[in-house]
Amino acid sequence: MNKPLIALAMCVGQTAAVPAAAQYSSGPQYSTPAQQSPVASASATQGRVKFDPTRDTAQSMQGYVRLIKHSDCLIGAGESPEGILTTNPNSKSERRKTALLREGVKTCSSKGLENVHSLVRGSLAEAMYMRQVRQVPVVDAARAQAFVNAEKTFQSERDQGDQVMASVMSCMVATSPDKAHALLATQHGSTEEATAMDVFFAASQKCGAGASRPSNLSRSFIRAFVADSAWRLARTAAR
Repeated sequence: MNKPLIALAMCVGQTAAVPAAAQYSSGPQYSTPAQQSPVASASATQGRVKFDPTRDTAQSMQGYVRLIKHSDCLIGAGESPEGILTTNPNSKSERRKTALLREGVKTCSSKGLENVHSLVRGSLAEAMYMRQVRQVPVVDAARAQAFVNAEKTFQSERDQGDQVMASVMSCMVATSPDKAHALLATQHGSTEEATAMDVFFAASQKCGAGASRPSNLSRSFIRAFVADSAWRLARTAAR
């Protein structure tokens, strides 16, 4: 089993039924980044930003912000990642589509960033979400549960640890779409984001991740999986 996100996999129980989703009126606006950096020191290997699923550094958080900006640059250049985000994660087809998309626009550079599948996918989803979604997706309890059930099949080609993470996050997003929406409206690495994540976990604890955010799980990885599920929930709600 691949190691990413085993921290959450070890603390997750059975996924509970999803209650009715709440409504949220205003569109997302990024908050001002906090001035303080994460306590952990930056880490890099030969100038390349490394991402660790169990912890964050100031440099890794800045690296994920760069990934999100890179994805937004691709979309701004006329490239759409919709075909990637609707293809089974980690499948050969998805990886091929992702490589073609990222290599197709030379003016959008991700040089120096470690190529982590979950983070690349999450950054594409967040860039799409921020461009397309102005209100929280509103789905009733039945459609929310159907979404969570469908996600289990959709995520089946991921590594086992990532499957657990994706399954739990899809439940949490469907349970508390307003909290996921508020989280994605914060700047990555800010104190506002940390607070929003804590609120998100507390509101969605019926999904099995517990009432508080795991301290040994990277905020970049959490955010990536939240964005991935949130974009697809919005797409489902719009149908």
